[in-house]
Amino acid sequence: MIKEELNDKDFKLDVDEFGNPDIPINTPGLRSIYKDYLRGMNEFMSKYANRRFTREYYAERIDTLSAITLKAVDSLNSQITAIKKSCTINGKFKPNLLTSSQKAQLQELQK
Repeated sequence: MIKEELNDKDFKLDVDEFGNPDIPINTPGLRSIYKDYLRGMNEFMSKYANRRFTREYYAERIDTLSAITLKAVDSLNSQITAIKKSCTINGKFKPNLLTSSQKAQLQELQK
């Protein structure tokens, strides 16, 4: 179930363990919804965040890659971010604070 109707115009969207919308992209009709979400996030992030690449780069990436590939990349990035946040102090990543299992997991995810 993608969303649950709360009243006439409000909907609750299920989220995954990292807070990203849990849109079941295995259903072909829902793949475009996921890409629309990513386009909207791209517009928002281009206005309010310092990003590594331009808005056009991310828009091209969204249009070029399949929804399944984009979701897989987002999932990997979320896992990497979760590990790095666990040993970030005052905005600085401290790799020496990682446990050996976290180091191994991070190396595997970054391949």
